[in-house]
Amino acid sequence: MRIAVTGADGFVGRHLCDHLRARGDEVLAYGGPTATLAGTKPLDICRSAEVARMIAESEPEALIHLAGWASVGSSYAEPSACFEVNALGAAYVLDAIRTRCPKARVLLVSSGEVYGDLPGGRACSESDPTAPKSPYAVSKLAAELVAHQFFASYQTDVVITRSFNHVGKGQDQRFVIPSLAQQMRDIAAGKVASRRILVGNLDPVRDFSNVLDVVEAYRLLLERGVSGETYNVCSGRAQSIREVVEALMLAIGVEVELVVDPERVRATDIARLVGDPSKISALGWRAQRSALEGIGDPS
Repeated sequence: MRIAVTGADGFVGRHLCDHLRARGDEVLAYGGPTATLAGTKPLDICRSAEVARMIAESEPEALIHLAGWASVGSSYAEPSACFEVNALGAAYVLDAIRTRCPKARVLLVSSGEVYGDLPGGRACSESDPTAPKSPYAVSKLAAELVAHQFFASYQTDVVITRSFNHVGKGQDQRFVIPSLAQQMRDIAAGKVASRRILVGNLDPVRDFSNVLDVVEAYRLLLERGVSGETYNVCSGRAQSIREVVEALMLAIGVEVELVVDPERVRATDIARLVGDPSKISALGWRAQRSALEGIGDPS
């Protein structure tokens, strides 16, 4: 299949492109505006003319839209920019598909963050109401609404994922797990004298998957996902941040002192965010790998 990938130079994008190529797909890789990764072309997702030109030139059979603002934490500092990238960027992609390549299938990657806190802390299913609590989550839900509008009004072939937390090699250290892993590796190697690590709230419970499982889910949804439908991409397993940190210490072989820094604690953090993978499991996918497989190794 001839597949265009936006955000191909990002954490998930690099793993996804490797997976697609290993399957024999033809990959058309587009990174950010200043992309330098070999095999990728630069693309500013916030410039509609650039997006339209990319679609016209590449003529993909399918497009996986990964490009976007990825950090929940940083979205609080720049909410408008986050919304522009995630919501308007999705609109530009879908409109370019509508006008330039209307038979192509689009996989729009959203987030489990759109659910917010469900009553009773139960696992989130696709039929549950949404209650986003961060600028990031609002922008992702807006992108979903755009996709549903294009499906309803123009019959655009679009499938939506709500992807929960995923980790793996090469993840940006703006995110808590790779940041902690690197700090622990530095302590274990004797690069820093102190064994104290500043952390935020360790009590939130999350659903972690391995990025290698996640990219397999994306490829499967291109083939088997139902147009206009939304699918959770998640393991269904609940782990607190504290449990993950303890597993990291064990994997790296180091003991550290965790010190809560009030400035790292979000006022609107979700207490429990775990997904129900039943819908995508019915298509033949499940999270098979350990979420932390290899995370303690140098990237």
